[in-house]
Amino acid sequence: LTVLIALGFTVLAAPRLTVLAAPGLTVLTAPGLTVLAASGLTLLTALGLTVLTAPGLVVLAVPELTVLTAPGLTFLTAPGLSVLAALGLTVLAAPGLTALAAPALGLAVLAALGLSVLAAPGLLMLWVSLSLQLQDTLSSLLRDSLSSLLWD
Repeated sequence: LTVLIALGFTVLAAPRLTVLAAPGLTVLTAPGLTVLAASGLTLLTALGLTVLTAPGLVVLAVPELTVLTAPGLTFLTAPGLSVLAALGLTVLAAPGLTALAAPALGLAVLAALGLSVLAAPGLLMLWVSLSLQLQDTLSSLLRDSLSSLLWD
């Protein structure tokens, strides 16, 4: 064990553990673990986990997942998925899917695989995104059908 105290610093060193302390700063390291604390900020890393905290902010990261929270804001990411919630609005995005919700406004939007839905008080809209070729084909069929009904 080694202890060094000088100029406001304290260092403690032992096999598999080191601690550094100075005014407003503390650092601790051990195998697989690091902790840093400084003036309202704390950072912890251990075995694939990272946590960062500061006044009004928390970030958590593990392999394949990150979560960030702050007043009025939450953000989450994972492979193929992102979620953002802020100021009464929630947005979710994944491959082939996007969803948006604003409950205070009574609004919801969902888009998936070429199909979109919009819902609001007194309104429900559904639309399909079609390829241009399919649109042309459907337009031709509709036109031909209407023509034969009207002119035959």
